Amino acid sequence: MFARTTPRPLETAIACRGCDLARHPDDPLRPYQLGLAQSSIDPTKGIENLNKALAIKPDFVAARAARGALHYVQGNPEAAIPDLE
Repeated sequence: MFARTTPRPLETAIACRGCDLARHPDDPLRPYQLGLAQSSIDPTKGIENLNKALAIKPDFVAARAARGALHYVQGNPEAAIPDLE
């Protein structure tokens, strides 16, 4: 996952991804990476950015899987099922 592979502290990585997202609002990879990074600190914000990635590219399988996994670990299997099917 993006958050675990960056050599910088996680907060710095999140800030960098946030700036990058502002410069490339139509690229689904940017909110996806930001959502992954945020998911370990604030799963709700992580899901919000995964939602943004999926709004740009609805068939983004990795974003669906990540969002489904976050919903599942938050104890919301009903929301996870459609993404994990």
